[in-house]
Amino acid sequence: MIEEDKEENILQDAEYSQKTDYSKGQLVWLQTKKCCDIRSKEMRDAHMNYDKFGNKVLIPDARREYISAVDALMGLLRPEILRSPDFLKKEKEIKQKEKDLIKVFGVLPTIVIGNKITYIKGEEQFIPELNESFPVTVPVISGGLKKIGIEYVSGIYNTNFHCYWNRVVKIYDELFAEINVLADQNQYFKKGSSF
Repeated sequence: MIEEDKEENILQDAEYSQKTDYSKGQLVWLQTKKCCDIRSKEMRDAHMNYDKFGNKVLIPDARREYISAVDALMGLLRPEILRSPDFLKKEKEIKQKEKDLIKVFGVLPTIVIGNKITYIKGEEQFIPELNESFPVTVPVISGGLKKIGIEYVSGIYNTNFHCYWNRVVKIYDELFAEINVLADQNQYFKKGSSF
């Protein structure tokens, strides 16, 4: 009888499943903390630096790390999100802002055919990578004749890249705030909750 009582208490105290030590509340708390830690630092773009031995080291883009951390938190809270019509509505509005930014800062994919740069029909705009090379037309003078040539130039859309990612961080700030409201509504951060 005493063993049955112990087993019953263990099953009642189980937060997620009786078969695992999985604590969703703890994972949500850890991921929320990670988002806060990343966001509390300067949102720097990716760049190269040197270690103490003189080797080049890539410093990752803090903006993308933050966005990925918020996306991971949303993945953890997906069941709660799907049960919240209010959150789903706000998420849709916020995600639409992100799509709108692609229309503003995105570029159309191109191909080079001969000496012409042609946009690929039916393709959507995309955000170029930092220092990505794109074809541009350049005047070429050969034998006294002026012709058009094609040259690949690196970084011509770097401004688009930075403007897009800086604004997406602000959008994800809104999303992160809404996630925190949802987590609070589901009592993940209440004083008495167990991890």
